[in-house]
Amino acid sequence: MFAERGLNVAAADLDPQANLTSMFLDEDRFEEVWPKGKHPLTVQGVIDPILRGMGDIQQPHVENIDGRIGLITGDLGLSGFEDKLSAS
Repeated sequence: MFAERGLNVAAADLDPQANLTSMFLDEDRFEEVWPKGKHPLTVQGVIDPILRGMGDIQQPHVENIDGRIGLITGDLGLSGFEDKLSAS
């Protein structure tokens, strides 16, 4: 709705199930963003240095959905982070 009104919108998928990401990306792009191993193009890649205790957050990759909508893609790996956060 905001994009249709001419505003730029950034959506950050922080849900461990990554439902927002699955709504925006087709299956091929989904697989490219989530390769086997590390996921530097997702929100998991943004916080990975903190999880490893080796630095600060990374600059997020913003997936261009259209001219006005950008997406910081979610990651199923956030469920593990969510468990660690709850335990802390």
